[in-house]
Amino acid sequence: KQWTALGQGYSPDWSTDGQRLLYLKIPGELPTWLYEYRVDTDSSTKLISEPVMEAVYSDDADQILLKTASQAKEADWFQMWNHKNGLVHDFCKPEKTTKSHPWSQRELAAFPGHQFFLFKEALSGANPEEQVLVVTDVWGRRLQELPRDEWDPEVQAPRRWRWRRIRSWSGRPTGPGALRKSPRCAFSISPVSSFRTYRRACYTSFTMLGTYHLTALFDILKEVHFIYEPEKLWKYILEQSCKTLQCEAATFFEINEETKELKITASHGIDEGVLSALPFKMGVGICGWTAQYQQPALVNDVAQDNRFNRAADHVTGFKTRSILCVPVFTPKHNYGVVEVMNKKNDPFSPQDQEFMTILARQTAVAYQNLLLLTEIRQSKVWMESLLGSLSGGLISARADGRLSIMNPSAARLLGLTPPAEAGLRVDQVFKDYPWIVELLQDIVRTKQTVSRQETTLAVRGQSTRFGYSTILVADAQNQVLGAGIIFQKLSS
Repeated sequence: KQWTALGQGYSPDWSTDGQRLLYLKIPGELPTWLYEYRVDTDSSTKLISEPVMEAVYSDDADQILLKTASQAKEADWFQMWNHKNGLVHDFCKPEKTTKSHPWSQRELAAFPGHQFFLFKEALSGANPEEQVLVVTDVWGRRLQELPRDEWDPEVQAPRRWRWRRIRSWSGRPTGPGALRKSPRCAFSISPVSSFRTYRRACYTSFTMLGTYHLTALFDILKEVHFIYEPEKLWKYILEQSCKTLQCEAATFFEINEETKELKITASHGIDEGVLSALPFKMGVGICGWTAQYQQPALVNDVAQDNRFNRAADHVTGFKTRSILCVPVFTPKHNYGVVEVMNKKNDPFSPQDQEFMTILARQTAVAYQNLLLLTEIRQSKVWMESLLGSLSGGLISARADGRLSIMNPSAARLLGLTPPAEAGLRVDQVFKDYPWIVELLQDIVRTKQTVSRQETTLAVRGQSTRFGYSTILVADAQNQVLGAGIIFQKLSS
């Protein structure tokens, strides 16, 4: 019923959370317009002010893979459009396209989960039999290319099984021996039911790390989470990345979210001081592109990539030939970009990119934990300084009866030595003051506090009058975590 209310539309595509529906609508005659229906508001809106030919969601509903009519005239391939900020970038640009030999991409579709996509690709005006079926991941990396006789039953009769040597899009065999058993079955790109069949056929040739990369990754990651200084962490990552991939230099750019600038925090094989004098902006250069879109960039010939910023080479005298950039981010924060340059013997491979991508993501987690640990340490120093400056005594205990805080003034007023370690039982620390132990237990049990009360305690054999107030410590759900006492000496 809801679909009928949307009007005349086709190519529907649901988002992964099932809350949005993307579809193309024909207002009466061509061209088609891109609309989005939302379940929560039960309404649909036009997303782009120009005609759209094809569109599907990525795994993020705010990232839409599409081709506009104007893009099809200029360069006939798909682009990724960010619904939030309106930014557009090429998704899986054909590598060999030229003005005299333009390539075209058609019939875009997404696998369930929207983490893998497939489409047909061929030279414009070429024989239909020369079409290849391309499978990519959400980053636009080519995972497999199949000639037409591999997927179109009209070209060649299908066979149930056959042995074939699978090669990745870079031309290198994948996996040990590179021999896999893969189904070769009748496949049509349109029916959704064929996705499962084709997915089984192509999953065997995704980019896989070999023994060399996996061993290096394991050796690096087992040390990463035990480095507790940011500068040492990034120096270690850059050195090990260059060692593993045999690169000449590497840098880490940290993102300033307020100014949208990239700051060089660490470098290896290149003068960090000279580079720091250069301004680096998000969206400028290959590193800036990676920082802005949070996608890896593999460029084996920077002279052929118009994103490359040549200013750094002019200032440092370093000659950049190839670059591999990967983003360093967690789901909640974008920390920066790791860049390795000039692989010595071979060009960068998809396995190198996968290695750096995994390393960067794991390092982002280690860096996030390091920042949290630093914040905890700073908070502890701040709290100790604050408690030490109080003239009155403060004692607090957890609900399980273990001491959490006793400031220096409390120890001085009671004539005690501050415990060398936290977590001791209250009845052990205050064995000469059973009144304190009982008061803390009563606060936790009754959940009642008092204010501006007085009591007399024997401190080193002398009766001393104290004024005190009590504190109940609870979380947002009112679950009791502990209790506290604030007290001050009145007279003796």
